[in-house]
Amino acid sequence: MPTTICWNCEALTQHELVNVNAVSVAGPQHDSRLARPQHDSRLARPRYDSSISRTDRYIAYGAFKCHACQSLAIGIAESPNGSSATGRSVLERADTSFVWAPTAGQTKPYPHAPSHIGDAATEGYECLARNHYRAAIMLTRAVIEATAKHKGIANGNLFQKIDALRDIGVIRAHICDGAHGIRKLGNDMAHGDFTDPITKEDATAAITMMGVILDEVYTAHSIISTVTASADQRKQVLHTGG
Repeated sequence: MPTTICWNCEALTQHELVNVNAVSVAGPQHDSRLARPQHDSRLARPRYDSSISRTDRYIAYGAFKCHACQSLAIGIAESPNGSSATGRSVLERADTSFVWAPTAGQTKPYPHAPSHIGDAATEGYECLARNHYRAAIMLTRAVIEATAKHKGIANGNLFQKIDALRDIGVIRAHICDGAHGIRKLGNDMAHGDFTDPITKEDATAAITMMGVILDEVYTAHSIISTVTASADQRKQVLHTGG
């Protein structure tokens, strides 16, 4: 059973194979009636054994479940033939050389945010992981505006919405400054001006700040509510002697 870092919980743990498929990646003699598997540029190309003939190469794809958080990932490895049984035996070996998709750092969930906001934040993170820096910054900007709307701030431009989040006590002053930083980074692009280059450092800072804002608005409040409820429950139990 292979061990890898889970893309979701980032634990270094065993991954259990739950399903498998093997497909041919034959070269010149590939049957034109079959769809040729397309390589995903986000993944490293598998290292093939040069002793295997070009027409005998197969790739086994396995769905694996993380033992820690139960999230699924795809493990990809070379197989000596197209049999699913053979592919399974290859994928179940701990010494197999895998390509994993997704990998830790390629995606990130934001579970405490409302789903429509968390999903957009995840897309922004994935844009950064794939070097789409403008898209990453534009999504962080949109996530901040969506957060303001979710908190009942529907009027005004983004500048005013960010200040309103601070004024009603949803975010603190220094977090407000960070949100304005994201707004400024994305301002030109929001109006169709793409002349100034965007660096990886710019996009990374924006995505990191977006995570801080979502933690401030949703994660911290969720934790505070849980702790307060637990304290109240404990106080009630002690008061009643239960």
